[in-house]
Amino acid sequence: MAHEVNWTKEKAALFWDYCGYLYQKKPSFSKRFGEALLRIVEKRIPIQGVALDYGCGEGFLMDGLLKRKISCFGADASERALLSAAERLKGNPFFKGVFPADLPLKLGNEFINTVFLIETIEHITPDQFDFTIKEIRRVLKPGGYFVIEAHNEEPLDSGKMICPDCGGVFHRMGHLRSFSQDTLIELMQKCGFKKEFCLAASFRQKTIGGRIREIFNKKSKKSSLIYIGKKYDK
Repeated sequence: MAHEVNWTKEKAALFWDYCGYLYQKKPSFSKRFGEALLRIVEKRIPIQGVALDYGCGEGFLMDGLLKRKISCFGADASERALLSAAERLKGNPFFKGVFPADLPLKLGNEFINTVFLIETIEHITPDQFDFTIKEIRRVLKPGGYFVIEAHNEEPLDSGKMICPDCGGVFHRMGHLRSFSQDTLIELMQKCGFKKEFCLAASFRQKTIGGRIREIFNKKSKKSSLIYIGKKYDK
């Protein structure tokens, strides 16, 4: 009988390890658009000190942070992705390492200036969601920033499929929730973050002079949400 998959941390890790293998030739969002995203963010807030990329995958957003001489850590549920990130980035003096995205986070209180959550918030299981956001808030310094990129008003049902073996129904990319600007701002406000910036927008790649460049496209269909929140005392 068809049934919704009951996601657990272990199931999510298995799913992403397999997806990483299956889509290893397809560049991730951070690999394609990480630099464009960072350019948007640094126009709104200072990116400085120490950063955490939670849900870092193979570490492609950290490439841009390291280029800016930002010390950074990465965390992810996929062991394969963590090994790849560690191998790629080793030797850079600003790279501080990667670790499993287990809770509680392996970082001290009020240690991080900016936390990035890119293409990740949709995947956090319901039983881990509140704890995850609380941990992100715990490791952020007072006045630290929380940067989120997520799908904008995604119709989850249209992306679902069924396993013909067990009958489990799941979103093809493992998405568990959908956000609009209003719902994301409201949720983060309840979690202790004041909105600094939130915009629905799209990213695309364009060939200019024979080179692929990332374009922040304000005119096309708005497929992404970019949110920047600032930690405040509740």
